[in-house]
Amino acid sequence: MANPEHPSELTALPPLHLVIEAFLDGESVSRGDVGEALANAEAREHFLDLVALRGGVAAMGPSTWTAPERASTWSTRRWWAAAAVVVFSIATGFIAGQRTVDASAAVAVETVVEQSGGLVAPKPTHTITLQPGVNWTESKGGR
Repeated sequence: MANPEHPSELTALPPLHLVIEAFLDGESVSRGDVGEALANAEAREHFLDLVALRGGVAAMGPSTWTAPERASTWSTRRWWAAAAVVVFSIATGFIAGQRTVDASAAVAVETVVEQSGGLVAPKPTHTITLQPGVNWTESKGGR
């Protein structure tokens, strides 16, 4: 059978196969179309394959679901006791952490850097001389 998620597969089936599938799905199909489809050998083989497939699926029967057995009262009490121990441990740890003094916050280090002589520019390695009109022109307006 074709996968209905891919419409290209539905159009790839011959029309007689589509008539057989519609008939087996319980859709209304004219008697003449079914007779014409069953007269074709390929469509008849397709019909027999679908009948066998549907028979095999029907033989599997419906799936049954059973609810899990309810836990005993003793088991439920154990879970509640374990949950209470966990909650109590978390709360105790939180309270202890809030009351603990953070040692890194109590220590403060201040660093001061002083320069004695001010900033000194380095000595030039190369001197460039500017001559008006040769490699330097003065303009008004900062351009």
